[in-house]
Amino acid sequence: MNRIFGLSEGLSIAVHLCVKVVGTTDFSSTRIVAEEMGLSSHHMAKVVQKLVKAGILESVRGAQGGVRLAKSAAEISVYDLFLLTEEPEREGCLLPCEVCPGKRCFLGRWLAKEKSRLTAIMRRTTVDAVARSLKNGHNKKVKE
Repeated sequence: MNRIFGLSEGLSIAVHLCVKVVGTTDFSSTRIVAEEMGLSSHHMAKVVQKLVKAGILESVRGAQGGVRLAKSAAEISVYDLFLLTEEPEREGCLLPCEVCPGKRCFLGRWLAKEKSRLTAIMRRTTVDAVARSLKNGHNKKVKE
């Protein structure tokens, strides 16, 4: 079965961690951030590893270690984080491929359209924009 917009906890961790360290030049402890967010430090470490490898975060090991952004939050889109944390979904319908390849049915076409819209929103939404929206307490409607 196909998931409907199955966004993982990994993406949530990546976005929230990046937002948490926006505007700081100090290294933030991932263990403390994981505790504050109520998350597993092991899952956090897996996500951090991907973000460091991709050049989104830089890290320092040790008692005073942690992570910080390796580039400007305005340069990092939610889509960048999505690509690093999500497994690719197959295209098509909600039914298994053997039953419906999803190219002609209403659900397959609808899902493709909505995934395209979601992708566009993630591409134009930066970590900086998310951080500013949280800081300002605004929940502005995303332009579609």
